[in-house]
Amino acid sequence: MKNRNQILLNNIFNKIRIFLLRNIFRFLDFIFPKQNNLVVFSQANNRYWDNSKVLFKKMSSFDDWEVNWLVDSNVVLDKILRDFPDARVIFRHSISGLLVFFRARFVVLSHGFSDLNAFQYISSRTKSVMVWHGITLKNYGVIDLSHGIKKEKISNCDLTISSSLIDSYVTNACLGNHIRKIIVTGLDRKSVV
Repeated sequence: MKNRNQILLNNIFNKIRIFLLRNIFRFLDFIFPKQNNLVVFSQANNRYWDNSKVLFKKMSSFDDWEVNWLVDSNVVLDKILRDFPDARVIFRHSISGLLVFFRARFVVLSHGFSDLNAFQYISSRTKSVMVWHGITLKNYGVIDLSHGIKKEKISNCDLTISSSLIDSYVTNACLGNHIRKIIVTGLDRKSVV
């Protein structure tokens, strides 16, 4: 019985912690002035690859965009700088990382809002772009409830790319993204947008 009560108590504290964290981050994201040309990229699990990587490198080449990649470890930092020495890479949990994140008008995701780690709770003033990490037809994990991706987290994206018109309709059907928020770009990692 003690174990069961402890689990229940832990669940309650976890829900309170998430509620507080979500609202603190949304509040901070709301009060910071947004910089319209500031874009933040990030991927979960120390990744730097696929569509996000290609778009990051392409956008970084334009002088009118300030493009940053938020990282959690030196491993990813070194990987990015080896591949792209001029990249702006910032540690996510540093003061600089927080300031860049809260000022960013756009965040670019490849797996969902979990790519942002604790920053996944953003206000409606920050626009989210889902670029996926490959062709989405290969495996829609959201159909499988054990996969762990929550449909509502991805369907809240302001813009989602797809590889084809068929993929747009599959994305709409599986994730609930409005069809007007889905654009066909092809596979960015194969041909830059």
